[in-house]
Amino acid sequence: VNLLIHVVNVLLLFGLIARLTARAGPSAFVAALFAIHPMHVESVAWIAELKDVLSTTLWLLTAWIYAGYARSGARRSYWLAVAVYAAGLMAKPMIVTLPAILFLFDFWPLNRLSAGNWRRLAADKAPFLAVAAASAVVTLLTTAYGGVVGSVTQYPIGDRAANVIVSYGTYISKMVWPDSLACLYPFDANLPAWQVGASALAILALSGIAAAKPKGRHFLAVCIVHVV
Repeated sequence: VNLLIHVVNVLLLFGLIARLTARAGPSAFVAALFAIHPMHVESVAWIAELKDVLSTTLWLLTAWIYAGYARSGARRSYWLAVAVYAAGLMAKPMIVTLPAILFLFDFWPLNRLSAGNWRRLAADKAPFLAVAAASAVVTLLTTAYGGVVGSVTQYPIGDRAANVIVSYGTYISKMVWPDSLACLYPFDANLPAWQVGASALAILALSGIAAAKPKGRHFLAVCIVHVV
């Protein structure tokens, strides 16, 4: 079942990028990389990760429907996108950041963002953000009840911040070079300072490139922000 859904996701990704950019070649390359990249294939191989591949399907469908709404202005498509997004959050709250990605899509490739309308486009994401906030609250409450979330005494804020920074750097590096993958990456309260610093520099460097908005390379800025 996971494999069949993954095949659907690959086709949806190709169709979405081709629809947004009108470039079949790069769309096929991205979809092929998505199809075989170990960080995606892991979820396909684990029976328990049905929620991951299913939420990805609903993520892609939400983006597809939103793109249709952005070009046609049909409110029915807009509310359908919100409903599909809510279903995706119920599959797995991992897609909670999608409203921000949709705002990036407004910048590129939909080219809807300008100096005069950014507030309207931001308000357009309000229902998505409301659904995401509700999902976040439910997730926090259920994980806290199940004992998944440790206390601040157990995991100090400083250690958590260092872990977040290194986790970002680790996942970015594994996207480029997927080595030493594991089903569990345990919390490490004794991360070396050089590792935290290197990860922070990598994030800042990528963020700087994105903020520069390279001329004629808006897709690069959007992709970097999406990754970071």
